[in-house]
Amino acid sequence: MIFLDAYRKNKEGREKVEVRNDYHALLIEYTYEGGAQNLVPIVDAIEKADKSRKHYVRTHFMKELLILHANLLGEEADRLQGLYLSLNFKEDSLKKVKSRNTQLIIQGIGELRQMEIVNAYPTIAPFLEHSDISIRTAAMTARIQLGKEPFGFLDDLKTPLTDWQQMRLYHALQRFHRTQIPEFSQWLANENETVVLFAIKMIHEYDQLIKDATIEQQLIGYLEHANIRLRKAAIETLAKWPSENLAAILFEQYQKATEKEHQLAILEALQEVADEDYLSKLEKTLVKDKTIDFDMQMAIVRVMSCINGVGRKRLQILSQGDNAHLSNIIQHVLDQRI
Repeated sequence: MIFLDAYRKNKEGREKVEVRNDYHALLIEYTYEGGAQNLVPIVDAIEKADKSRKHYVRTHFMKELLILHANLLGEEADRLQGLYLSLNFKEDSLKKVKSRNTQLIIQGIGELRQMEIVNAYPTIAPFLEHSDISIRTAAMTARIQLGKEPFGFLDDLKTPLTDWQQMRLYHALQRFHRTQIPEFSQWLANENETVVLFAIKMIHEYDQLIKDATIEQQLIGYLEHANIRLRKAAIETLAKWPSENLAAILFEQYQKATEKEHQLAILEALQEVADEDYLSKLEKTLVKDKTIDFDMQMAIVRVMSCINGVGRKRLQILSQGDNAHLSNIIQHVLDQRI
């Protein structure tokens, strides 16, 4: 049995190399020269393959076509899309989508998305609600590229949008021209917290906070949300484009915060917005609050060091005090080599 498996794998490997060697040159020639005269040899080569190998040849020829297409733009990519349609590979992809095999479904959706077969989207759309997360993700990325209102599925998404899915959607967004990117503030009131989290991240990524002052108020509303991830995302986004009163808002939140992770996120943001008005308050906490640990002390010192030149001077004075532990932290932060 082991011998037969090894023989089969070796045979498949040899056939794959043969297909690549036999048809790769034809594919390259068609890609860069085009024209009906270049299409005929490809069709003949596939159709004249031995009946027992025809499916194998088609499968691997399409694989080579997709690999080549993924690395091209413009006229050459368009020619390969035309070749994909001429060889009726679209039907092969649709058969995969309609199969019961998870990997084949994902593969078929990916092929149709890559080749921009817009009229195939109605077949893909039902998979947005599929129980398998990988299939759902493939359908989401296809919707972004092929469907109308590319991110409209976020309106009704009931399942959690995982970090992996968010990353895939972000990568799909990078194909968009800046003017085509939607206003993500429309999802800030969504009932699905993972959709809200993605929206906040994209507002941050595409600087959408500066376009509308109402977005800032919506984000401020998330500073006291029960979900720590939403709080941290809102803090980070607000700090990127700070308004005049943001420091006061964040410092108030810091004083009310009870979770260390939340406090550290606020302190990191205060590095960008805190001014001299907060220097004495921070110093008091640093020197007198015995409940804060090393991480909190380090974070407070970093905020103070960012307050113009005044903060650094005050820290240098504090470093000369009797508290050796605090002196070491201050010296560490002020050391320009670190």
